[in-house]
Amino acid sequence: MSNYKQLEIPFSRYERREAIRDANIVAVDVATPGSKKPVIVRPSTQKHILKELDAYSEKNGTCFPSLDTLARICSFSKRTVQNGLKALAMNGLIIVRDRERKNSRGATSNAYTIVWEELSSLRSNDHRTEFDQVVTAGDQVADYADQVATTTDQVAESTDQVADAATHENITKTKEETTTERVVIVASLKALDVGLAEKAIVEGLSKS
Repeated sequence: MSNYKQLEIPFSRYERREAIRDANIVAVDVATPGSKKPVIVRPSTQKHILKELDAYSEKNGTCFPSLDTLARICSFSKRTVQNGLKALAMNGLIIVRDRERKNSRGATSNAYTIVWEELSSLRSNDHRTEFDQVVTAGDQVADYADQVATTTDQVAESTDQVADAATHENITKTKEETTTERVVIVASLKALDVGLAEKAIVEGLSKS
C-alpha cells in the first residue's frame, strides 16, 4: 500500500468523526519481536490519534504533524504516539511515508494518510443498523408527506367540484326564476290587453 493514493475524501468532517467513533478497531501489540513484555495499544488511543490526524488532514486525508505536535495535542507521551501510529499502520488504517526536506538537510516529519475505505468498513453492525433505521424512517416520513400532499390535492379538487356544482345550481335557479318572472309578466300583459279590450267594447256599446 506504499503507492496508495486517495482521491478527495468523500465524507464530511462530521461523517469522518462518526466513522472514527463507530469503528471496531482492535487492540494491537506493537512490541518489537523477541520482546518479553507486550506493548498493547488500546482502540481508544488509536481513535484519539486518528481524530487529531483528521483535524490536520488535507482534502485527500494526508497530513504532516510532527511527533512532538501529536503528543502535545493528544496529551500523550511521544512514545505513546509512536506506538499508536504503529498500531494504526498495522491495522491498515493509516499509511506512513517518509519525507525528505527540499534543501536536502535530511528527513522531516512523516506524511500520514488515513485510509477511509478501511476505516468505514470497520463500523459496527449496530451503528449500521441504526443508520439504516434512520434512513428508513426518513423515507417513511417522505412517503407520508407525499400521501398528505395527494390527499390535500384530492380535497382541493373535491372542493372545486362542489363549488362548480353550486355555481351551476345557482345559475339554473336564476334561469328558472327569470323564466317564471317572464311568464308572470306576459300573463299580466295579456290580462291588461283583455281588460282594455273589454273596456273599449263597453264604451262602444254605451255610445251606441
